[in-house]
Amino acid sequence: MRAWMLGTCLLAACSNLTADNGGVVSLEVQRPEPPTVEVGDTIQLSAVALDRNGEPVDANIVWRTSDTTLSVDSTTGLVTGLVANQTGRVQASETSLSSQPISLSVVAAADTLAVPADTLIVAAGVAASPAMAATILSRSDTAASGFVPAAGTRIVFAITEPAFADPAARTVELPGGVLVDTIPSDASGQALPDATVNRVAGTTAPDTVRVTVAALHRSGKSVAGSGQVIIVVFQ
Repeated sequence: MRAWMLGTCLLAACSNLTADNGGVVSLEVQRPEPPTVEVGDTIQLSAVALDRNGEPVDANIVWRTSDTTLSVDSTTGLVTGLVANQTGRVQASETSLSSQPISLSVVAAADTLAVPADTLIVAAGVAASPAMAATILSRSDTAASGFVPAAGTRIVFAITEPAFADPAARTVELPGGVLVDTIPSDASGQALPDATVNRVAGTTAPDTVRVTVAALHRSGKSVAGSGQVIIVVFQ
């Protein structure tokens, strides 16, 4: 599974605070990577106050933004996207000490997962299936179809049948030798790189393989249309 990790950024600032009034000399802010939030969806920011020895200390951290493209809960650091295709900045502060602003891109909401083909055929002697098409779409008031592609959404492909209790005994796999893979959508709304079902060399592939396709918002909630199944038939 491709990693969607939290990146840690130390955002330090000079402070006149002493041990008598908290001893906080810097704020260590954790932000999501990539630094994006969907319209109507949320991402969680967090920060730790550090003393001059780099040790965490208790502090009342407040979050704020002066932008209207997103909002942030002043207490929890939960950010909500408001205006697509814009950038907003969020800042953490503790008494007189503030972090550098964190820039977050607000992207269009992932409204639905479309899977146009539910059956793929793999001819005898061919090692891999055609790419499993799955597209993330966002509602649009201007597009003729009513939808436009949405980038940056996690699309999850999982081989669910046959079930391999021992992954080492698998006879088919996704690229990278895995049974479950998470791939972000690109500007076309599709998974990049392509997701295919591949034969495992030296084994006999099953007649059919079921792949469940789902998509996740940055908050972890499922995108509408998740749970669709693609059948891959090996000849």
